[in-house]
Amino acid sequence: MKNSPGSDGSSSEQSALSRRVGWWMLRVARVSVLVYLLSMLLLMIFEERLIFFPSRYPQGEWRPPGLKFEDADFTSSDRVRLHGWFCAVSDPRAVVLVSHGNAGHLADRAEEVRLWQRHLHVSVFIYDYRGYG
Repeated sequence: MKNSPGSDGSSSEQSALSRRVGWWMLRVARVSVLVYLLSMLLLMIFEERLIFFPSRYPQGEWRPPGLKFEDADFTSSDRVRLHGWFCAVSDPRAVVLVSHGNAGHLADRAEEVRLWQRHLHVSVFIYDYRGYG
């Protein structure tokens, strides 16, 4: 006499296996979401450290040889004192305002400014952001 389909218990074994796989996938999904959220939280906390790389005074060459400049200190509207250099040339073709980017400080750009003065014959105003220089 033949057994009817499913009477040998294989159907219940498949059902149990299916439930275990389902629970395992649910756990993996939960852990993945938790890891993702934790990663996003850490990225938000350390965002500025990952984007901005300021160099602070006195690091760098603050009296670079061969560069003509005068210090320019100014105050922002919220009373933060900022520092810059006005690098003048006689009879300039233009005056260039330089915002140096997210790393270093203005002393790191001295060679570039020197080249602009010499080859382009432009005066340059370069300044440091808050927390830089």
